[in-house]
Amino acid sequence: MMDKNTNKMSEFMEKEYAKSLDFWNDWLGQEEENDENLNLDTAWYEIGSKVLAEAAAELATQKQVLDYGCGSGWASVIMVKRGCPHVTAVDVSENGVKAAIQYAETFHVKEQITFLPITTQWLKQQQPDSYDGFFCSNVLDVVPTPVCEAIIKSAANVCKKGAKVIIGLNPYFEQELIEKKGFEEREKNHLFYKDILRIVNHSDEEWTTILGTYFKVVELRHFHWDGEPDTVNRRIFVLEKE
Repeated sequence: MMDKNTNKMSEFMEKEYAKSLDFWNDWLGQEEENDENLNLDTAWYEIGSKVLAEAAAELATQKQVLDYGCGSGWASVIMVKRGCPHVTAVDVSENGVKAAIQYAETFHVKEQITFLPITTQWLKQQQPDSYDGFFCSNVLDVVPTPVCEAIIKSAANVCKKGAKVIIGLNPYFEQELIEKKGFEEREKNHLFYKDILRIVNHSDEEWTTILGTYFKVVELRHFHWDGEPDTVNRRIFVLEKE
């Protein structure tokens, strides 16, 4: 649960956050294999999890959606392909935005998506009530807790009343799995791997409380990527701005 002591980062965590931003920018800048046999009619929906793809597609009924932390842009493409008239796709990773533009061009939907490389302060500087849909996957649980809290608070501000919000999260790591995966906890719930912050570890109940501070929690779904064991419980929170 977030409290008044979590709204400011320690000097240590500020440095680690900067390192993690560099890590994700480098990761998103890696060249992917060019598949000449790519089926343009179906590949945009085949992302490795039908459940997650369907969650993104639910926002296609909204008119103005913000894809925050868009990464390669797969969710934006799904939303537009399913009928959303416009998506704003943003990421603090310049390499991520470049990859997203290329991905949208591949599937011929670039004109319906506004791509923006942003700063970490961008979201809180936006006008209130700007979006009726908000998508954010694997962002909130890979940034320090104060950053996560700021994103959620700002997301609530930019969302219109009644806006539909989809939040994707990694699974919760029990202590046995933390040790097995080689993670190291350096601050409470903050798990590092090879000296990089990789997971901020909260249970379903804790995330329900965190997200419920600013949104109505409509539903929690569990899923796993193709090839993962059925016991892997990644999370999708469906929220509503009241």
